[in-house]
Parts: sequence; structure tokens; C-alpha cells
Amino acid sequence: MKVNSKSFTLKFSAFAVLAVVGPALGIALSLILTGRKILTHSIYVQQSQTAQRLVNRVTLQMNNSYSVLAIAAREPGLAKFSRFRRDKFLRRLLHWNSTFQEAILTNAKGMEITKLICRNNRFVPAPLISRKGRREFLEAMSTGKVVMSEPFFSGDRHQYILVSCPLNRKRGVLIVKVLLDPLWEMLQKMAQDEGNTVYGVSRNGDLLLHPDSDQVLKHGNRADLAIVKNFMEGKAQSEWESLGLYPKGWDQEKMAVLEPVPILGWGLVIEKPTSQALAPIYTMQKAVLKWTGLSVFLILVLVLWRVRSMVRPVSQMEEGVRAILRSQPDVDQDMDLSKEPEYLTRSFKRMAESVKRLEDLRKDIVNRIANDLKSPLSVLLGGIDYIHENEGGKISENSKRVLTLVRKSSDDLLQMIQNILHVAKMEKEKLIPRLEQESYKVDVELRARKILMESEQVKGPEKGEE
Repeated sequence: MKVNSKSFTLKFSAFAVLAVVGPALGIALSLILTGRKILTHSIYVQQSQTAQRLVNRVTLQMNNSYSVLAIAAREPGLAKFSRFRRDKFLRRLLHWNSTFQEAILTNAKGMEITKLICRNNRFVPAPLISRKGRREFLEAMSTGKVVMSEPFFSGDRHQYILVSCPLNRKRGVLIVKVLLDPLWEMLQKMAQDEGNTVYGVSRNGDLLLHPDSDQVLKHGNRADLAIVKNFMEGKAQSEWESLGLYPKGWDQEKMAVLEPVPILGWGLVIEKPTSQALAPIYTMQKAVLKWTGLSVFLILVLVLWRVRSMVRPVSQMEEGVRAILRSQPDVDQDMDLSKEPEYLTRSFKRMAESVKRLEDLRKDIVNRIANDLKSPLSVLLGGIDYIHENEGGKISENSKRVLTLVRKSSDDLLQMIQNILHVAKMEKEKLIPRLEQESYKVDVELRARKILMESEQVKGPEKGEE
């Protein structure tokens, strides 16, 4: 059976490659999946913290406005002040907070008794109207607490809210019109510093604040987003619902986090394109693949070099076995014993040396026997030739036939010995055989028949003489 060394080397190399590449790819995949999960959670936490900072800033700003309004509303006898004192009080209130653009004082029946508007840092009175059936009056009077309206746009296309607070003993309501632009600009700047976009939604999912004011004017709604749905239903948002929130039809997939603003009842949404938000994950994946590929390449080079050094002695032993099968045990003994399989190499060397000694011994014995047989056979042939030449007339015909038969048998024996010597020379590559058309079997049969006939002729006369 012939062994293909190349096939063995290929299979062994393939196994080594799989043994290296398989675990490496498994480790790389595990690192990518684990790293992606950890980084995704980290990004979500970072977005949530950003949203929480914005909410805290809004809460601080609104608490400041509420505190100013509550302090002003507790002014004793405010509802009984004279018109001049009320105007002076409202001017001082508008100076107190720069976001207050309009101050209104109503009586217990909801009728405005004083109103000042701030225009270009000037305070001007405005026509008085009744707020008896309006929300900012009714809720403040019924709850006795500071209440706030939904954001709205005025004729100047700026966004405002109305904050109202009942006076002492509910003798009226103090209402201020608060400009949201400074607060909104501050939120946008804080969000943009981290590459985010911020907007606010109501409990119905309607847009209250947005960088694109047209979307608010067009009554845009985000109720189809998972985190907004949870906000509307009062559920906590899920981390994984914050990734890829936008359905098909939007410009791009985005990551968004919603943080409630309890003081306003709004939801503040911080969003960022997913490609930008997950950029650290993509960077990590590229780094893992890059270094995994480089490591696998270096390990494969080392492994293949090692495989070659391990397979080479096996290939040499294979060639040695083939040489032994061809009766050429004098194989190359220069094998590297420092590499595996050392024990197999040593065993093979001992076997090859033993076979070589036996083969050398066989050749030596054959040569000795052939030479030892050739010498007395030459003497025998010489003696037969001498008898034929010098004593031919003195012997009988039967004796001559016997001598002739002996001569022919001796020639055959000599030819056989010569063939043995030729084989020995061919083994030593001192004689190159030449292919010719032969009739060896025919010659052997003819010679055998001739010998038998001559034997019968010799036996016949002997019997007759007896």
C-alpha cells in the first residue's frame, strides 16, 4: 500500500489550522458579543445620565420660577394695593426673572386688575380681560398650588408657558408668562455638546419642544415610539427599547432615551443616530477582528512551521520504508532527532540499520558462495576439457557422452553462478540490465529434454552390457 506523504502533510496542516482558527474565532466572537453588550449598556447609561442632567437643569430653572412666583404671591394685601403699587410690584417681579415676559394679577372672580408686558426692556400696560373660565385661573384657585400651562406659541413665534399661583386666602391669582427660549437654548447646547438632539413630549405624545419649531406648530406626535408609549402609560422604559426606536420611513435609525420631568409633567427625549451612538462598539469590533486576524496569522505561521518540522521526519521514514521494500536499506539516516516523533525516528533508524546489516550480510554470503562455487567448478571444467583433448581416444563412446553431459551441466551451473554475480552487481548499480526479447522458458525446456534424452541413452547401454 502506497502512502501519500503530501496528503498526510495536507491533512495534518488542515487539522492544525482548524485547531488554531476555530478557538480564535470563537474567542473573537465571544469578545465581540460580550463587548457589544457591555458597551451598549454603557452608552445607554451615558445617554440616561445626559437626559437626567437636562431634566435636573429644567427642574432647577422651573423651581426658581415657581419660588419667585410663590414668594411674590404671598405678598400681604397684594389684591388691595392701589393701581400704582400693583404696577410697581409687577415691574419688580418682571425684573426679578428675565424669562418673565408678562405679569397678570386677577381678583377672586378671575377678572384681570393689573397687566404689564415687557417689550424691549420696557414695561407697558395691556388691555384687561376676564380669565374666569381659563385653566390657569381655575386650577390655581381650586388646588391652591402653583400650576403651569402647556407650552404655546405667541404671535412673535416664540414659545411660552403660563405659570399661575393663588394669592393669600385665594383673593386672586398671580400669573406670569414665561419665555421658554432661554431654557430651550440651554438644553439644546447641553445636548449638542455630546452630539445629541433633545425634544419634549406631553403625556399624549405631542411635541412640546423641538429644534424644528415647525414640527411643534404642525402638532407632531411621537406616540408610535416605544419609550414614548411607556411614558404615556406610566411604565418604565426598557434599555433595549431605547435602541433603534425609529420605524421604517424615518431618515435613519436612532438611539433615544426618555426621562420624565415631574415638575412639568413632560417627557424629555435625548436622541442620537445609532451609527454615531454605537461608534465605540464598531471601533471595538474592528480592533478585535484586526488583532485576532494578526494573532491567528502569526500563530498559523508558527504552527505550519512546526507541522513541517514534525512531518518531515515522517516523510523521510516513508521514503526509507519504500527503499527497504525495494531492497535498498541504505537509506538516509540524517534525520532530526530534536523534533517529534523522536521515539519513532529512533526506532525506524534501528530497524533500518538492522535491515541494512542483514542485507549486507546476505550480499556478502551470496558473493562468497558464488565465488567459492566458481573456483572448483572452473577446475572441474578444466579437467573435463583436458580429458577430452588428451585422453579422448582411450575412452569409450558411452564415457564420452557422460563427459559431454557433465560438461553441459557444469556450463549451466557456471551460468547460474554468473547470473548471481550479475544480480549482485545490479544491486550495487555497477551493472545496468538491458531489456531484450527472450525465450528463457523455451531454452530451459529444450535443455531439460536434451538432458533427459542423454540420460536415457547412458542408462540404456549400461543395462544391455549387464
